[in-house]
Amino acid sequence: MRLTLREMLAGVRPWIIAEIGVNHNGRLEEALALVQMAARAGAHAVKFQAFRAERLVRHDAPLADYQARNMGRDGSQLDMLRALEIDFPALAACAAEARAAGLAFGVTPFDPISLQEILALEPDFIKIGSGDADNWQLLAGARACGRPVIVSTGMCHEQEVRRIVDWFDGARDRLALLHCVSAYPAPEDACNLLALPQLRRLGVVTGFSDHTEGNRAAMVACALGAEILERHITLDCRASGPDHACSCDEDGLRRWIGELDAVLRLLGDGQKRPMPCEENVRCVARKSLNLRHPLAAGEVLTLDHLCCLRPADGMAAHLLPHLLGRRLSRDVTPTRPLSPEDLEGGMNP
Repeated sequence: MRLTLREMLAGVRPWIIAEIGVNHNGRLEEALALVQMAARAGAHAVKFQAFRAERLVRHDAPLADYQARNMGRDGSQLDMLRALEIDFPALAACAAEARAAGLAFGVTPFDPISLQEILALEPDFIKIGSGDADNWQLLAGARACGRPVIVSTGMCHEQEVRRIVDWFDGARDRLALLHCVSAYPAPEDACNLLALPQLRRLGVVTGFSDHTEGNRAAMVACALGAEILERHITLDCRASGPDHACSCDEDGLRRWIGELDAVLRLLGDGQKRPMPCEENVRCVARKSLNLRHPLAAGEVLTLDHLCCLRPADGMAAHLLPHLLGRRLSRDVTPTRPLSPEDLEGGMNP
């Protein structure tokens, strides 16, 4: 059964995507091991990339600086991507492995043909990477497939993000936008996480694709209301490849998720109320209304007659203005807090 975006995220905050991407190095056994790793660490979904190098780049396209740095060599994107392709039968095996592990399965296509091919796998969601955030053809194809579509917005100006939302007019309930910084790894001072509330004002599900080396950015994004968090994962952070250096191994992913759980406990549900651990202190530290000295029945209360003293076992201190001008119904001493029965006519709730 195909789930809507909200159904997919229901009851989970934040929804965690383990981005396998190309960190399988083109090998099925590593891809399956990464799926199993994501499940053990507590992710909710895994995501792969589907492409054919010849449909993605020209033969003369250079490596990005971070790719050359992380791989320790120069060369062409075409050569790099050829070695990182994973074929359709392997993706099908990964989809089956993910579902057997209770994980949602998503794919990023990089061209319309790859998009149509992966739809045969019935992915739970389609992810559009930041490099295609302005690619009308690919976005239109993803919109038309009827599945949840998650779009990373790295390198985007505000007007480009608004254009994505406009393209999904009539299908915004299936659209999620991830704030993203397309640097690998991304410097913390470039994260600009206050863009998250700006994305949320566009009326769609929002999240953060985390390319930083530490955990702080994701924790702040969670506190700012990110509903989806994405993190690259790897079997070995030291492996040669474009994305291993900014990825989490299993221990790192487990710590990352554990810290998110701690942040969620700190955030709570947002309803301002006394916590159970405060009840004893509330009684001891709050105050009740008392008389400063004994008064006889019939006396009219003034501010000079009243004081507030701990503990909070009588009439609450905030009621003091309502007692001014009231007449006592009986003799009262300062040895106990005032009660409604001490007042002529009692006290309305």
